[in-house]
Amino acid sequence: MRKIKDNLLQGIIFGVIISIGIGYFFFEYKPNFIDNVYLNERLERTKECFLEEYKNIDYCREYLKNGKVVSNKGALDIFFSLVEYSPLGYLNMLAPFILGIVSIKKISKILNSRIAKYYLIRERYKRFVVEIYNSIMKSVFYLPFIYLILYLFCVIVSHGNIYGIEGFDPNILALGDNLIIVYLFNVFLMSIIYLLISVITVRIVNNYYIGIILNYLLYFVLDILMEIYLKGIVLYLSLGIDTKGYFLFFNVFNLRSIPNLYIYFGIRIVVAIILFIISILLYKNKESYVKYLEKGSSLNENRA
Repeated sequence: MRKIKDNLLQGIIFGVIISIGIGYFFFEYKPNFIDNVYLNERLERTKECFLEEYKNIDYCREYLKNGKVVSNKGALDIFFSLVEYSPLGYLNMLAPFILGIVSIKKISKILNSRIAKYYLIRERYKRFVVEIYNSIMKSVFYLPFIYLILYLFCVIVSHGNIYGIEGFDPNILALGDNLIIVYLFNVFLMSIIYLLISVITVRIVNNYYIGIILNYLLYFVLDILMEIYLKGIVLYLSLGIDTKGYFLFFNVFNLRSIPNLYIYFGIRIVVAIILFIISILLYKNKESYVKYLEKGSSLNENRA
């Protein structure tokens, strides 16, 4: 029953995100950027394309030839519009919060029950810690899967036309068919960082609701350290080094102007390793952790 409830929560979040993306496409993006409803209405009303000075404009040529202007948008055009400029753009800020809800809920139920205490008595402590990591890290493919479904939807509505993206660094465009793979890998890598913060959070706070808030605050702290302190103060103001978007963690789709992906991903891998080391150190002392669990258990019993 518990597993069904957890899956139901993930399913609801999944459904809401996909519904917002599809709804935005049909009610906002398609009418304005593919069908050009307002442009066609204006051309029909003003008849401007029949004037000599307008006839050579691209959209007027198409209008005079086909009776309407229709834009041919590729899957990547549509996809990046959905994930950056639609309401789904808020996912960049909400992703740590969403994964916090999904992952912390799983482990919180274990820690706030007697299962953890009995597990520690009968099993090895290292195995118990591994179970914590496994419980949380099972959510690592959650966001990449959502974005993959959105991309496949974009491929379908674009009739298989993938290209046509603008405003990207030439090094990014050179990836060709691998571009979406790189983006999904970035979401995957950032999911690992989000979830490692969750691993740290459940060691600091043994309360689901407080844990979710703290989890999000810790991510804010990480972003401030990377974007403001390390990038802004240390590298730019002190050393005069412009790091572009390498240290921006709050937007998983900020690869447009990244000239070197090796540096970009290298920074995130280093951050993930540091967070992993911190989590290992926090879980290192078994006696301290057992007392932490007992304290949380006694608080829950008093509330009951």
